[in-house]
Amino acid sequence: MPEADDGTARGEAHPRRAALIRLAAAVAIGAAIGVGLFVWAGSPGGGGDRPAAEGTGGAETRTEAPADEGRPADAPPDDVADGPSPDDGSADGGDPGDPGDSDGDEPGANSPGIEMAPEPDPSAPPPGSVGELPPRPDLEIPAGPDMPVSEVDGLVDGFPVEVIAVARTATVLSSSVSSDGSRLHASVEATDSRSVAEVMDGYTGLLGELGFTWTVIGATDGGTAISFTREGHMVVVSARPEAEGSLFTVLGILDEAG
Repeated sequence: MPEADDGTARGEAHPRRAALIRLAAAVAIGAAIGVGLFVWAGSPGGGGDRPAAEGTGGAETRTEAPADEGRPADAPPDDVADGPSPDDGSADGGDPGDPGDSDGDEPGANSPGIEMAPEPDPSAPPPGSVGELPPRPDLEIPAGPDMPVSEVDGLVDGFPVEVIAVARTATVLSSSVSSDGSRLHASVEATDSRSVAEVMDGYTGLLGELGFTWTVIGATDGGTAISFTREGHMVVVSARPEAEGSLFTVLGILDEAG
């Protein structure tokens, strides 16, 4: 029967068409879901399988930065534009006078254990100073004679014994004095029972007390000679050994004005 065959064929065709329609709908829905997941995963707020942030142990921690509304594209962030905080411990923002800024190995001027050098006393004498020298005594120099005079075996009159003293242990052989109008010239030659060193020590002590300074100078015949000076005065003492002591000579040029 032809009708029965056509109905059967159409009955079998309807289930296939329905299955194809359902399959196509499922594929379309799956594609739409896949596209939606792809778009959502690629968006800034989307999830997805992202690698864990480095150093977080596999768990990513993210903080959403607020959108900068109304800020130019080339403007620096707030934390950079405002500069370092007053409490910032950086070298640029720190206090130059803070001891914490200095190196730990180099102590500062105010560090414990470092003392400031004391101020020098302005009234203290300078190093090496001997202080004020004592006043030197006045020299008693007699007026010279109008003509040179001399004497043998004793001291001539007018000999300046206050300056050129002769020890009691000495024996005077000769003496003389003269004057050139402003200076007195005096000389004496004598022997002494003392040694050359003792004679020199005696005159060094006597003339030193009168303010003379001395210098050892060259001498002949193996003797010793010392030159004594004080301003306009000069005395030269020379001595050499003798059999029973020493023979010495004193030559003086003294300023008569004292």
